[in-house]
Amino acid sequence: MEQWQNSTTPLIWLTAGCIVIIIFITFIIIFGRILIQRIRKEAKIKQDILIEHQKELLKNTIQSEEEEKRRIALFLHDDVLANLHRVKLLNNNPAISQSLNQSMDKLRRISHDLIPPLIEEMPFDEIMRDFLSFLTSKYTLSIHSVRTNKTFLELNKKMQLFRIFQALTVNILKHAEANKITILWKRTYDYSCFIIEDDGIGIPLNSKKGLGLKNIEMRAKTLDAKSRFKSPPNKGTRFIILIPTKSND
Repeated sequence: MEQWQNSTTPLIWLTAGCIVIIIFITFIIIFGRILIQRIRKEAKIKQDILIEHQKELLKNTIQSEEEEKRRIALFLHDDVLANLHRVKLLNNNPAISQSLNQSMDKLRRISHDLIPPLIEEMPFDEIMRDFLSFLTSKYTLSIHSVRTNKTFLELNKKMQLFRIFQALTVNILKHAEANKITILWKRTYDYSCFIIEDDGIGIPLNSKKGLGLKNIEMRAKTLDAKSRFKSPPNKGTRFIILIPTKSND
């Protein structure tokens, strides 16, 4: 009996040692996982803080830009145009009057491009139609609007979306060599979707970053929107942006 106990004692100690080692390794694994999760969580918090800080900087930059555009637009409309109108009233030369009319029309267009008139009251599809009205003689325009949510976009979002639309339109006029521009504006309770496409030559890969697309991407970020370009060579360009809709929009 004593011999049997003596022979099993090392086995018991070996088993106990293995159990201790297993418990220790398990503890290390659990502790390691907790530590890794904590590190990842802290890194995510830092990343979220950095992203929010960058968004805030973007918003402040864009807000300053919009305020400057508004100031210039008001100056052109209330000061320069008013002075030109007074000069026109005092002038009796038809040729000069015609030149003044042309200059005043250009200034009005510039002023409206800087700050669209009635942007707070007008639905976004009407703002687009007004902006594109001068292109009807050169392009075939098609604007489709679908709205299941009858509320309007808040002014800040509407302005950022208009700037994106404006930049895309300018790119089409300058680079696309297109004949047709098609636009879809869809607003539901869950999202707002804007699509603009043309039948032009597309955007060359080596030119994309030089067409103001960084500015478009920047404004899309401030809207928490998802955006995408499709531009096969010689098959036109399509731009899609999807903006989440909140209840307070």
